[in-house]
Amino acid sequence: MSLLLEKVSYLQGMADGMDIDTSTKEGKLLTMVIDLLGDFAEAYDELDTDLESLEEYVEDVDGDLAELENYIEELGDDLYNDLDDCFDNEYICGTCEDTYDLSEAVVEADELRCPVCGDKLHSMFKADVFSEEE
Repeated sequence: MSLLLEKVSYLQGMADGMDIDTSTKEGKLLTMVIDLLGDFAEAYDELDTDLESLEEYVEDVDGDLAELENYIEELGDDLYNDLDDCFDNEYICGTCEDTYDLSEAVVEADELRCPVCGDKLHSMFKADVFSEEE
């Protein structure tokens, strides 16, 4: 039980001990305000509990992210070099059969297009990379 709930319970106990006349306007108002304070204290207590749970969850996710970052840093250049070995810098047009460096290719709609005829370029992966694994 939070300190806020304890204080509201104390106020309710005091109000009960004072024998407040709830038939008067002032008595009704006072009891309603104390009841409302109790509702607010309970809602605050629930929010505080939820916040603690969220803080624990964020700490867990942050720890997982830190582990992932360390793992990626350890892979570092090795991963980059492995990926670089898989890709060829030359692309072949299936229509005009010209070969182009990646820097010469025109990028349209996430596909590489031939700068001469506009058709899709092929042979992005080196053939020898895949034949070595078989």
